[in-house]
Amino acid sequence: MTQVSYLRALIVGAGSRGRAYTRSLRHLDYIRVTGVAEPSGPRRKKLINYCHQVYPDKVAITEYSDWKESLADSGNYDCVIICVLDDMHREVAVAFANAGKHMLCEKPLATTLEDCEAIVKAVKENNVLLAIGHVLRYSPHNIALKELLDSGVVGEIININHTEPVGWYHFAHSYVRGNWRREDTTTFSLMAKCCHDIDVLMWLLGYENLRRVSSFGSLSYFKKENKPEAAGDRCMSCPIEESCAYSAKKIYYDDLAAGRKAWKTKTITDIEDPVHLKKALEEGPYGICVFDADNDVCDNQVVSLDFGKATATMTMIAFSEEVCFRKMCIYGTKGEISTDSRTIKLFDFATRTTKSFTPDTDEESGHGGGDKGLATAFAEALKDVLLHGSSIENATTKHIKCTPEEVLGSHKVVFLAEQARLNGQVISL
Repeated sequence: MTQVSYLRALIVGAGSRGRAYTRSLRHLDYIRVTGVAEPSGPRRKKLINYCHQVYPDKVAITEYSDWKESLADSGNYDCVIICVLDDMHREVAVAFANAGKHMLCEKPLATTLEDCEAIVKAVKENNVLLAIGHVLRYSPHNIALKELLDSGVVGEIININHTEPVGWYHFAHSYVRGNWRREDTTTFSLMAKCCHDIDVLMWLLGYENLRRVSSFGSLSYFKKENKPEAAGDRCMSCPIEESCAYSAKKIYYDDLAAGRKAWKTKTITDIEDPVHLKKALEEGPYGICVFDADNDVCDNQVVSLDFGKATATMTMIAFSEEVCFRKMCIYGTKGEISTDSRTIKLFDFATRTTKSFTPDTDEESGHGGGDKGLATAFAEALKDVLLHGSSIENATTKHIKCTPEEVLGSHKVVFLAEQARLNGQVISL
């Protein structure tokens, strides 16, 4: 255990999720980021500079150009927050677990079931904490929703209809042009985008109750056959760019020109200025026509879950105005709940009245406060283990509230759903 007055966290991967978890820890006075492992020098420096801005005590932060370099220096931190690319998770997580490091791992846990099982095995064998980036269950909105359902206000739950509206430009950014566009280099879109949506349904309806899984979906639109005849190969020189909803100029360049430095712009260039962004769009994958990309992941998918007495559906759709503001309808024997990630509306059958609840959220924290909620839960569990002598099991139950076995269980359901889609099956558990 550290002899300093705070717990020490290592961030592995200084991309958008590494920044998000760093930002989400800044309100806690007992934990500091003391190391950043990231091969990109500009990204590494940017995250370190951010830490120096938000932490008043200006804690020294060690730079590592590679995660293996930081692993060799494991005595200088108490936990690791893993935010590398998905296909690296097994190698990185198992190595840090074997070094005895408690970890928060960004979702998905891994891209194959075998890799997920290997991580959980390493975590259990080395008796370290594991928190997974299933941030939806940690948002104030969803915590309030769970408490309402547990109170019995809708009676017995009969059906849940859950929709993840990815958003037209978000899907084009991440799943057509971006890092998650191909299964052979990362994973299928249901796992990459919606493993925490499936997790929420398992959380609300009970892991132990699931009986059957089916799924349908496809890559419907972002294909060469749908490219307009007049379209060019790249947005920056396309003759019909101004009328295209998926114009990279609109998504990235115009935002930056207007002084709006959005998350999507940060991911495509290390230096956020018009010159470097223009070069990235003219030469890199984010400026290519959405109908010419080498993407192959589904742009729409529905998963059906049979829980015995209850059923549920989860729809992932690329083509939406809303960007990741999930919608959910819950139908019970005594009432109905509808949510939009902001407001919860409850209709009571007996009184025929509607009540609305708008839980407080942290506007600066992603996923409706879920990023901050998860980071805080992990930090509190870490504090209980390292400062108060709590067992891993007790700290997990009290704070993280999701065991490694449950993490593995919800990932298994996602793998089964994709198997069902590919093979046209209804899979019984």
